[in-house]
Amino acid sequence: MNNSFILNVILKIYYFFANAYEHSFFNKLCIGTANFFKKITKNSFFVNFFSSPADKDCLKGSRIFSFFGKILSWMRKTLSKLATPVKNSSVIGFFGKFYSDVLNYSISHFGVVIISATAVYTVFKTLSGGMTPLMYAISGFAVIFGVICGFINISIYNLFTGSIAVRLLSRLFDKCEFEQKETVYLNRTGKIVCVVLGVLLAVSMAVASPIYALAFVFGIFAMGWILYDYTVGIFIGAVVLPFAPTMA
Repeated sequence: MNNSFILNVILKIYYFFANAYEHSFFNKLCIGTANFFKKITKNSFFVNFFSSPADKDCLKGSRIFSFFGKILSWMRKTLSKLATPVKNSSVIGFFGKFYSDVLNYSISHFGVVIISATAVYTVFKTLSGGMTPLMYAISGFAVIFGVICGFINISIYNLFTGSIAVRLLSRLFDKCEFEQKETVYLNRTGKIVCVVLGVLLAVSMAVASPIYALAFVFGIFAMGWILYDYTVGIFIGAVVLPFAPTMA
């Protein structure tokens, strides 16, 4: 990536603005203002009270820093003792494995979730008399989409890795390579879990609005994924930001 044309252009633009700011009047004004406040607060009672006699300009020698430092040190030791059994628990291990392999699971397993959720939701709403012709049409398309996914035995990662967009991206960045990974297939228990997840999703959509139910499920999933890997939040933010309202 060091020889990438795009990266070199970005770096040149950055260095240009950094050099312009360094020699700008605004930068000199900020430095002068900071030095002014530093001089007038040097001998103030407040600064002297919270500074140590050895080095009044050193934050680490201040009394307030030492006070909060002791509290944070105690919290770090306590939480480190609690973190070990939590990290080694079976529940955390399950979710850790799930989020680490979520893009490597076969798409056919997601098809099972879609088919089971759509079938249960359609039956439930039909018995309660809440289905409309439009809802039947949407359910039909969802089932067809689930069946198509059921025949795709590759992972989401490998599917997009071989796409034209990813290949173009790898050419733009010289050393940015996207290698194929082994697709993860679930056993019988895993497939039963997929069916159960579909049923729970169908019940939640039937009880509440389907849009709100799906938004809640995907929100919980995204939140857990971000907690597992913060870089996912960065990519999600980069994708969602252009479509979000200005205030958000």
